[in-house]
Amino acid sequence: MLKQPIGKLKILECPNHKTVSVEKTGHSNNNVFIYTNVMIIEQPTWTSCNNDNCNLISSESECKVSETCGYEELTYDILSHVQGHPLAIQVLGSSLFDRNISQWKSALVRFKENKSDNIIDILRLAFDELDNLEKEIFLDIACFLNNEKEEWVMEILDFRGLHPEYGLQILAEKSLITIEDGDIRMHGLLIDLGRCIIREKSPNKPIKWSRLWDYQDLCKVMSDNMESVINHEAIAVEDFLMEFDETTIRADAISKMSKLKFLKLVFLNFCGNLDHLSNELGYLKWFGYPFKHLPSSFQPNNLIHLSLRKSNMKQVWKDKKPLPNLRHLDLAHSKNLIQIPDLGEAPNLRLLDLNGCKKLRQLHPSVGLLTKLTLLNLEKCKSLIKTPHFRENQILETLNLRGCRQLEEINPSIGLLQKLTFLDLGRCENLISLPNSILCLSSLEYLNLSGCPKLFNIQLLHEARDEEQMKKLCIGESPICSHSTSSIMKRWFKSPLHLLQSRAHKGSVSRLLPSSPTLACMRELHLNFCNLVQIPDAIGNLHLLESLYLEGNNFATLPSLKKLWKLYYLNLQDCRQLKYFPELPSRTDLSSERYQYPEYLNRDLYEIREHLKFEVYKYKEAGLNIYGCPELVELECCTSMAFSWTRQILEAHYQYKRPCLSYNDVFPLRIGSVIGGSDIPSWFSNECVGISSLITIDKSPLMQKGNNCIGLACCLVFGPPSGIMAHPEIESNHHFRAEIPLFLGEDQVTKDHLWLFYYALPQSLLTCRDPHWKLEIEITNIESWTFEVKKYGYRWLYDKHLEVSNLIMMPSPNS
Repeated sequence: MLKQPIGKLKILECPNHKTVSVEKTGHSNNNVFIYTNVMIIEQPTWTSCNNDNCNLISSESECKVSETCGYEELTYDILSHVQGHPLAIQVLGSSLFDRNISQWKSALVRFKENKSDNIIDILRLAFDELDNLEKEIFLDIACFLNNEKEEWVMEILDFRGLHPEYGLQILAEKSLITIEDGDIRMHGLLIDLGRCIIREKSPNKPIKWSRLWDYQDLCKVMSDNMESVINHEAIAVEDFLMEFDETTIRADAISKMSKLKFLKLVFLNFCGNLDHLSNELGYLKWFGYPFKHLPSSFQPNNLIHLSLRKSNMKQVWKDKKPLPNLRHLDLAHSKNLIQIPDLGEAPNLRLLDLNGCKKLRQLHPSVGLLTKLTLLNLEKCKSLIKTPHFRENQILETLNLRGCRQLEEINPSIGLLQKLTFLDLGRCENLISLPNSILCLSSLEYLNLSGCPKLFNIQLLHEARDEEQMKKLCIGESPICSHSTSSIMKRWFKSPLHLLQSRAHKGSVSRLLPSSPTLACMRELHLNFCNLVQIPDAIGNLHLLESLYLEGNNFATLPSLKKLWKLYYLNLQDCRQLKYFPELPSRTDLSSERYQYPEYLNRDLYEIREHLKFEVYKYKEAGLNIYGCPELVELECCTSMAFSWTRQILEAHYQYKRPCLSYNDVFPLRIGSVIGGSDIPSWFSNECVGISSLITIDKSPLMQKGNNCIGLACCLVFGPPSGIMAHPEIESNHHFRAEIPLFLGEDQVTKDHLWLFYYALPQSLLTCRDPHWKLEIEITNIESWTFEVKKYGYRWLYDKHLEVSNLIMMPSPNS
């Protein structure tokens, strides 16, 4: 895609000074570069070029912008060739000054054939002006840090002694990098320049280079047995496209790299031996590490980041190692790992990821001593039988135990984790008890107990007789007792508890119970498939609750949710005993930022690569899901309530300008509700018969100027197909897809249901005046269950509809 700095780009010719000027307007604090015959005014942010961005000035112009017939198309070809970079435009602007179209075409061919000879030389001028530290930063980014997070880049460059805070700013001011949305980005031409500089001293001998980034060059180095010492400082080779999946490299040469500080090897196959690793390593990321342990001679004193995902290791190393600088330890999906190292000398460890270590039965006790640990990921550790014993001075915020199938109980010391905001116990199928001390988690915002059927089938907690007994439970001096399901729920959601300040000896609990209601910070609660037959009224006291998942339970009624003003999603799917619909929130308050799932847990590259099944709990919706509730009475009233609440959420998003989950870049909002039924509310004024899974929208309201249209409200009836489903024939040049937000597993749709949903359509479509275009939306699903759209209705929404007063005055859905 053609890229150029944001702002209005003008290529100007000033005859008096024979100067070509590239100017972008619309931004302040522009950087100015002046070269021979060329002035470039640059703001280093890149976006697409269009007809409004670029005007080429012919030799007859008098320092003004105009379009010259025949030059415009060539201008775009040239800008595309150099990807809009102002320093590269300087070369072309000088060369094309006062030339005719034929000469432009000839020059363009030559530029494409000799790209590196001209453009790279000009870019080299900017590089040569840098001081030594800035040059090293430039080369690191060009070779292995492009498109990485700024925080991550800063950390690595700081480890390499390059003082990045100042150096990155210099590079940005000179347009050699951009910093967008927290990412460091370098133009492709500048990457070429950096890599050319690395190669130039020994073009055909990568073993002499300071950095390696190319697979073929790595192979050459690994196959060279002549060198006794190899002086590489950084290696970063990745094969995301699996181009070399069937090729194996011998790893022996890595033992000779005594100066290596950064090593990143991803999706590569290795064999041979690894006798040594550089003791200067600060960053070691080796996806698929093939050996059973790290070399015994390796002294990891400088190690900051150790990531050995999907390794073949049984243990990292045998003896205790000093790890004074280690902050990140990732051994995820190491299926043969049976024990983790003693981390007692890793005082700065912040993250420990053991996701998918299937043979790991327990953790080293030192984990409970890590006072700076904030994230512990034990997801799918299927053999894990016990959790660590935590201490009161730990600041753990995220604890993921999802899918630990052998886990039967949780260490009561979990109650000491006063900073814990995220606790996932989903699919812990054999979990039979929770400690009373879980009530001490006063900061908890996310709790998942879905898929723990044994937990709610037996006695859970014993009511603590007094605060001293609760204190003993938190520090592990009293056995875990049990109590009924309804009682623990009442304890969780009860009125304020007392704050206990302990003056006991060192090691006791200084702050035991919250002064606010238990779980008062809860924002997302998952209790799916827990065999619950009753939900206590006190759930209505969770005033910060945003999402409530109660799928697949056995209760017949729900308490009032009227005061849960922050609630914007309620999932009651497959609650087959549900008869009476709950009272929904009387208003919706979205003034605060929505709860976000911990970012790190969403970045599991291994699961993406292996195409594992999409996890429901990582997916967000806004609205209501009451699919598969056959006992629900007064269905028409339920439909009316669902419709009204969905509208209410929509109005709140509009009022507070809060984005919801997007299907893609086209539809920024995902607000909708699924409920049983086959009658489309009369409020949807345009009702049509469905054809396969395609719905067609009349776009005539958009043809009117000043229509103030903001989006589309739709309602469709979907159900089991009446015959063989044909793939829809799509005729529109404005074709979009919409997924029905249902996860049915291996089940199929057996009854008709309504799906009410809203789309905020792209501005380009809302302002389109082409009378020939057609808008079609293909309805799809997330899994493989089949369905048919029986009929559908829709209504265009305008600004006035979402004003608070008008929304309240809207008619009921069937009026």
